[in-house]
Amino acid sequence: MILLFSLFGCVATDGAQDDGLMGDGALWPFPNVGLIAENGALDIPQGALPQVPEEDEGSPWAVERLNWRDGFSTVQTAVVLLAGVNEAALPPYPGVSGGGGVRLYDLTDGVELPCYAELDAHPDALDDPDRRALLVRPSVAMAPGHRVAVVVTTAAAPRPRRFDRLARGDDPWDSGGWGARTRALLYELGQAGLNPEEIALAWEYPVGDGTAPLRGMINTLETPTRWDLSRVKRTDAGDTLPPGAWIQAEGTFTTTSWLEDELRWASVGEDGVVPNVVGETNASLFVHIPESVRDAAPGSVPVLIFGHGLLTDPQNFLADLDDPHGFVELMDRLGVIVVATTWRGLTAKDLPDAIWVANDYGTFNELTERITQGVANNVALSRLVQTGGLMDDPLFEGLADPSQLYFYGVSAGSVLGGVAVTQMEGVDAALLHVGGAGWSTLLERSNAWGQFEGLVADAIEDPAERQLAFAASQLLWDTVDPISYIHDWGDTPTLLQEAVNDDVLVNSASELYARSAGWALLQPSVTTPMGLSRAEGAVRGGVIAQFDPELPPPASTNRPAERTGAHETPRTWDSAMRQAEGFFAVGAPGVVRHPCGEALCTATEEASR
Repeated sequence: MILLFSLFGCVATDGAQDDGLMGDGALWPFPNVGLIAENGALDIPQGALPQVPEEDEGSPWAVERLNWRDGFSTVQTAVVLLAGVNEAALPPYPGVSGGGGVRLYDLTDGVELPCYAELDAHPDALDDPDRRALLVRPSVAMAPGHRVAVVVTTAAAPRPRRFDRLARGDDPWDSGGWGARTRALLYELGQAGLNPEEIALAWEYPVGDGTAPLRGMINTLETPTRWDLSRVKRTDAGDTLPPGAWIQAEGTFTTTSWLEDELRWASVGEDGVVPNVVGETNASLFVHIPESVRDAAPGSVPVLIFGHGLLTDPQNFLADLDDPHGFVELMDRLGVIVVATTWRGLTAKDLPDAIWVANDYGTFNELTERITQGVANNVALSRLVQTGGLMDDPLFEGLADPSQLYFYGVSAGSVLGGVAVTQMEGVDAALLHVGGAGWSTLLERSNAWGQFEGLVADAIEDPAERQLAFAASQLLWDTVDPISYIHDWGDTPTLLQEAVNDDVLVNSASELYARSAGWALLQPSVTTPMGLSRAEGAVRGGVIAQFDPELPPPASTNRPAERTGAHETPRTWDSAMRQAEGFFAVGAPGVVRHPCGEALCTATEEASR
């Protein structure tokens, strides 16, 4: 890798200022190989990324949180400003396997990657076509350690004059070595079968692994042994709980902390990567024991870790007396003891901090650093259950069997669950309800993004700069993005339940995740997403299964989806619950069956049962 970039990346510049491939700055297009230092690490200049001006009390990006990496994200969005784009020639959302007017090539393996390309659809971009960025997005995770090229053909846009001169060697003004890079890349693409004369623009970048900070945290995570469950409610003591609940308790457990003032990593180690432990913190602890296990045999009841949704907490899903989400009923049907903590960084109390980040995007690292603490807290909870002694607490009356451990996550809890479970040991089965991956891309299309979009637009007014900031943010998201950990699933059976036309966690994010992880699509299915194998009958996960609320699809542009309720609708369906019951079957978990037989699981089918 370093040898290749010594040839094609770090070309001698004789001290000249690098003004980028297109002459509009070193960051454009983003990402690019010119942002790689001689040692193979990222070299994004301090102050170069979009931010609120310092005179307006804006914060510069903490580029040291980026520049330890040896490449860009496995789901990196590429951003470029290019005149004369023919939208009809762009590979459409949510992706094609190849051959469009814009293409992604894995240069290391010599293969074309599935992708899609789109022009920014934000109203600000539509009002200023010169600042309307072209966005190129992979439809499958790219491989760390590989070189990837973005290719725009002349079918999609005319060749820019500067690139044409670089390609032909007529570059006396060239700074940053872009002429040599361009000609080397065009030669390589020609060897791969492309006609260089039909390439309007091409550039390359390396892909890297962004997981080292969290992995280092998990390696230094102590097994918790102290907890407090002082707030207890029991129906047999006359307390009022949702129907199907027997006992609920709230408290805390003590675990390892890496955060300073509960906001950000205090510091990182000498490697500049892994955060240093600062001490201990009290993480929230919630327990839910259903009526169905009251008479169970001692030591027989499985334990399930529950992952809550965005900017909420476990009680939002399990303590509401009306059980609007259906999860109290589901846990009663599963016959499990439920334990949960919060996703630090994405809880209800974190909303003011999330708003702060939206107003001051240079502080984005603080958001993802808080979330790493939340992921670590969930991993710590699994250890507290298995070996930390929690199940010996008198509250559980000796019912629990901590050797049977499950995970159920919903919405953002299923996204972060895809990170946390891969770092846990001994999880027998994991169900991700309406989950997905690719944080920086899925958020723009989510109905939930609407409450933050205006704040970011006010803070970063230039729509092109805003897209650059979104693309760069994925470098920070990687540490808590499940797409980064797909190879850590091992043999843990996994079921991803997808709501067709989801308005919050869009289907392209779910299918990107399943496609990258190599999971199969359970048949019969409502749609046939590209690149997914098919599974029939009783199969062991990983599997993605579809539930169709029969509601309108979100727009295909990078705009927040209109609110339809598709995201929440299947939660209360008997078919989704029956599938979960079979998947978490005591003694033989992990087998997925189609709950609607030969029929599709639709709102119509659900209503007919």
